Amino acid sequence: MTTGRHLAAALCLGAAGVWTGTLWLASRESDVDMIVKERLLAATGDDTTHSTSISGMTMRVLKCPWTEEWAATEAPDPLAPPYQMLLSADYLQGANDHRRADLMTEAAGQGVGFVTSMKPARQILQDMVEEALDTFEGLVGELA
Repeated sequence: MTTGRHLAAALCLGAAGVWTGTLWLASRESDVDMIVKERLLAATGDDTTHSTSISGMTMRVLKCPWTEEWAATEAPDPLAPPYQMLLSADYLQGANDHRRADLMTEAAGQGVGFVTSMKPARQILQDMVEEALDTFEGLVGELA
């Protein structure tokens, strides 16, 4: 869930809450590396993949050579958690240490394409609430 429209839709369908993880990764307050933030801001859903190659558990991440190699048909099965994370740690650290944007990755949901600018967390939240209220207003008329 990435936008106020997504939030409104989830609430209309009866959700009591939503998951908004990717939305916060490119916030100004996020401790995600600036190179990765730039990759997130430029990414679309096509730039992500479901992979077990990072932690041994399935997660959606930004594509990188590590995830591509593990997705190959001749690749071995990933190790069970936490062993796959131990195996991937040197790769991930090396990519970060050497500032290799082409090798770096981060968890990223399918809504990553809606994250197009770095904003303060406060602004992200205000924008989301405003868009959700505008969406509700469009559905049922002006809210009291």
